[in-house]
Amino acid sequence: MIQENRHYIHKLKLKIQYLSQENKRLRAEITGQTPNLSHPIGEVIKFISAQTGITTAEMLSRTRKRDIVTARMLCMYIFRNYLNMQWTEIGRVFHRDHSTAIHGVTAISNQLFFPNSFESKILAEYQNNSINGTLNYEPKAPILNKNESIISEISRITGIKMDVIMGKSRQKQIISARFAAFYVLNKMYNVSFSDIGRVFNLNHSAIIHGIRVFEERSEIKENIEYQYIRKFNTISV
Repeated sequence: MIQENRHYIHKLKLKIQYLSQENKRLRAEITGQTPNLSHPIGEVIKFISAQTGITTAEMLSRTRKRDIVTARMLCMYIFRNYLNMQWTEIGRVFHRDHSTAIHGVTAISNQLFFPNSFESKILAEYQNNSINGTLNYEPKAPILNKNESIISEISRITGIKMDVIMGKSRQKQIISARFAAFYVLNKMYNVSFSDIGRVFNLNHSAIIHGIRVFEERSEIKENIEYQYIRKFNTISV
């Protein structure tokens, strides 16, 4: 009984701590204010914001949109590997626990095996700026986001321009490339049907249909989809 009570009290304390952090975050979000981030933590967040186009408020929010999560994890990686911050300290910046920080840093580390990946390019930019002693906070056209980088690679493989793949053309070859993009985004990079739909301005059922058609056609050697699927292992973003 005593042990059960201790366990209950511990869980209650964690819940109170979480609610306190959530209250601060929501108050800041509602009033349009952001926490007073100390230097150099604030400097890193400003830099990543300038590079990715993701605002500080979005990074500090609870939003799980893929591009925002990636920007948040890039900050976590820099905090850990360049500022030597503790896991709990990193989590506290984003109103999260240490396990979320560990996951974020690990996810970014895995992408660094690919030198042309979105994450590698952002961190190379940070490193170059750090060596020069100044960080560039000027907003600029961000490096292609993750989904766009993948579609760019599909464009390279299929020989069809990226804007055409993302357009509305019903030409057979273009539809094949578009469905190939659906397939790669979902099956290789775990992008949800709804997120893919937002990229292409389509509903999730259209994405599911496209993936199903692509999979069926990729099993027949005479089809272009069969050739595409054997080239997808060259994609590294």
